[in-house]
Amino acid sequence: MRSQIISLVATCIALPCLAVEQTPPVRSALKLLPKEADSRLALVEGRDGAPNPSRWHFVVYDPESQNGLREYVVSGGEVSAIRELSQFADHVSPEAIVGGQVIKVDSNELALMARERAVASGREVASFNYDFSKDPDTGSGIWRIACLDKSGAQIGRLTVDSMTGKTLSENGFAPVAQSVSRPPAIAEGPPADQSADAADSSQPVQKSKRSRSASVASTSERRSTEYASPYDDGTEYADPDDNGSRDNTRSSRHTVYIRRTVPSPVETVHRIIHGIFPF
Repeated sequence: MRSQIISLVATCIALPCLAVEQTPPVRSALKLLPKEADSRLALVEGRDGAPNPSRWHFVVYDPESQNGLREYVVSGGEVSAIRELSQFADHVSPEAIVGGQVIKVDSNELALMARERAVASGREVASFNYDFSKDPDTGSGIWRIACLDKSGAQIGRLTVDSMTGKTLSENGFAPVAQSVSRPPAIAEGPPADQSADAADSSQPVQKSKRSRSASVASTSERRSTEYASPYDDGTEYADPDDNGSRDNTRSSRHTVYIRRTVPSPVETVHRIIHGIFPF
């Protein structure tokens, strides 16, 4: 019984040692390859890293292979597979060789750089995709690291020089669009300055109307004063054209009297003679 207990305790202590070893960063994984493979390295691929992927795929040039390539898969701290086929390349030529000696920036550093870009744009990174190859324009080695969100969609991508760690290009990392609550629609009307102009322009019109009214009133007063009735005391008079058909009592203050001059009989004769004998 005692021996069984001791055996059980020993097994429990040894269990953490049996746990699966995590895949190391890319520079440590590269040291597990044969020396000839390191010098003929053409491609490095890693998918869904957090920050390091579960497997590193090293594609090297192999002149003895039918398609010119050989792939080494590093997983859990060891080379888990060697094959002449790769999902990342159909054929490798000697011109694609860049060599493992140019990888000076490790995958942990790349992940930190990319995460900083994502955080600056307000995005959260769930995983990283790594891609190392030769730049056809400069001939140097470059890293392309893509940031993915929880759904697997790409947030952005960095292109970094594998020797110096200098960022060569940056794509994506657009800020998150935030919904902004808009105020309720307001009925359109004339601008404030136009309303003010309209109010200012209406004041002269109103003033001119009041001036005309005052002018008419003053003119009526003058006429009433100039043509005062001979019956200022309110005496009744008879209108010869009314024939007694209406009330002839009028106030002199509301009547305009026109003075007429009737020629004398002598003046009438002189006018007749002057019309016959114009000389």
